[in-house]
Amino acid sequence: MKKSRIKNPVSLDHLESVYMIGILGSGMSGLAGILNGNALSVIGSDGTLSPKAEKLRKLGITIFEGIDEERINEHFSAVIVSLAIPANHPEL
Repeated sequence: MKKSRIKNPVSLDHLESVYMIGILGSGMSGLAGILNGNALSVIGSDGTLSPKAEKLRKLGITIFEGIDEERINEHFSAVIVSLAIPANHPEL
């Protein structure tokens, strides 16, 4: 049997809802679609809205424009942050 090259696989089993900061980036928007397709509740924010926002909204994903420190709370199973987001981002 061939050993997996994946060192730390991530299981989605314990997740119910995720909040994604920088959701409209090329990698993050694709991940949002995958997570949504796995019956997870996906909500996210981005600095400015792009045409990708409407595509994700049609999938049932909630997207907010701008920053709001109060959006993230214990309701979310996980927060996923784009690498483009600085460490001092107010939503973190």
